[in-house]
Amino acid sequence: MQHINIQEVQELITGKPAQSKELIAKHIYTAEELFNLKIKEIPFLWQNLVAQTGLCCLTGSSDCNKSTLLRQLALEIALESEEFLGFKLNAKHNKVIYVSTEDDANSIGALIGKQFVEGLPVKALGNIRFLFSTANLIKELHDMLAEQLVDLVIIDTWTDTFQGDINQSNRVRMNFEQFKNLSMKFGCAFIFVHHQGKASEGNAPSKNNLLGSQGIEAKMRTVIELRRDKTASNRRLMTVVKGNYTNDNLKGKPFVLELNEQVMLFGRRADVDSSLLSLDFNPVNKKYNKDEILKVAIPLRSKGVSFEKTLVQLEEQFGKEVPSLTTLKNWFTEQSVSQPPSK
Repeated sequence: MQHINIQEVQELITGKPAQSKELIAKHIYTAEELFNLKIKEIPFLWQNLVAQTGLCCLTGSSDCNKSTLLRQLALEIALESEEFLGFKLNAKHNKVIYVSTEDDANSIGALIGKQFVEGLPVKALGNIRFLFSTANLIKELHDMLAEQLVDLVIIDTWTDTFQGDINQSNRVRMNFEQFKNLSMKFGCAFIFVHHQGKASEGNAPSKNNLLGSQGIEAKMRTVIELRRDKTASNRRLMTVVKGNYTNDNLKGKPFVLELNEQVMLFGRRADVDSSLLSLDFNPVNKKYNKDEILKVAIPLRSKGVSFEKTLVQLEEQFGKEVPSLTTLKNWFTEQSVSQPPSK
């Protein structure tokens, strides 16, 4: 595979060495310029999974160790590893920015210490920058990338950085467009951690399981789903459910990962009989009861409680087995009670 980074693209087009870390601002090309790039295949950062530029999403339930997987990916890039979980790494800068909205500096420090009890090379430790504040996130990322180029930016989790209704497609797409512009400008990949709709957790792996607007999935070049295997507590199933540039023979196929819970590091099992995996998905067999849910939800909505806060109270009463926010809204629409009555 031929790999051409953004700096090489600029030099091919202009005939001059690239000077700025903001490597390419050009957004209009002739067909001749594109042909002369001589790019035969899409360059990947994480082979067949994450392209060197563009937006990707890692999704799954809240307890399947998505953050653990991405922290390990960041560390493997910083360590200049040649592969991760059996897929080749093609890092150019061996640097990562990790935006953490759910963990603080103390918890991340403890986790890194647990993963690498013997320590890490000083150079590798300096290759990952953790950002714990999302105020003015786009500007701060722009300034960090202008100061030092990286291979990957991880946003964990995206919903904590988004102001608005995640079911509004136009707002969602506008938000992701800002990250896409940074990706193109600085030649790096973005991976967003995002949750699944609770009502879809029993479904087969699918890009449609993402919580919120279809615009989220539409803006992603790759969507990877991580879930627990019900037959083994330390086993996770990683499935590419959308891959614009991924080989078709890798899509929809669960890759089996095993988590070493003592050091919180993943390894990949190369050959596992598919009959051993827990793939008994049944999207029809929901554990929640619609009538019972509405019996609690309707009085809350009649008092002016928002859908979001209503869902929180439902989770407190029924646990995780409640419908998604979108499903709940649809139920109210069907009954023509989506708005609380005027007083």
